[in-house]
Amino acid sequence: MEKLYNLEDFLDFFSDIKPSDNAERILRDRYLLKDGEGNYLEHTWEDIARRVSRYIASAETLYTEDIEKIRKVENIYFKLLKSRVFLPNSPTLFNAGKTLDQEIFKKNLEDMTFEDYKNIYNSRSRHNMLSACFVVPLEDSMEGIFDAVKDAALIQKYGGE
Repeated sequence: MEKLYNLEDFLDFFSDIKPSDNAERILRDRYLLKDGEGNYLEHTWEDIARRVSRYIASAETLYTEDIEKIRKVENIYFKLLKSRVFLPNSPTLFNAGKTLDQEIFKKNLEDMTFEDYKNIYNSRSRHNMLSACFVVPLEDSMEGIFDAVKDAALIQKYGGE
């Protein structure tokens, strides 16, 4: 195996490795977005990696208006995901950007504008839950117990555990 001297080469090396047939089946069954009729909106792991990386990078609009910095964050995160060197939790893979018009995720990176990223970020709702673990406070009273049960049920409804 040739020596890999930098992160870009390392990620590119692993990006070229095709997922196994079993991994492809799991992607189709569990992770690729579908519309209301069951038609696939995504077709490959690269589609998922683009959707998730773009959605995550949209949070950079809170810290900078420099479009090149935001694009760089998206590109690095995309390469990490595409190479499968880093994988976020399942709720992030399932929920990041799922309520948005999927055309925004098909745009070329260099065509993305600050407003595009801002619109993605501002689209957040409870349906875009990216967390997997939650701590629910529990008060020592009947009301407190049932409030905790209700809160836990709502968290699970939207993908949390």
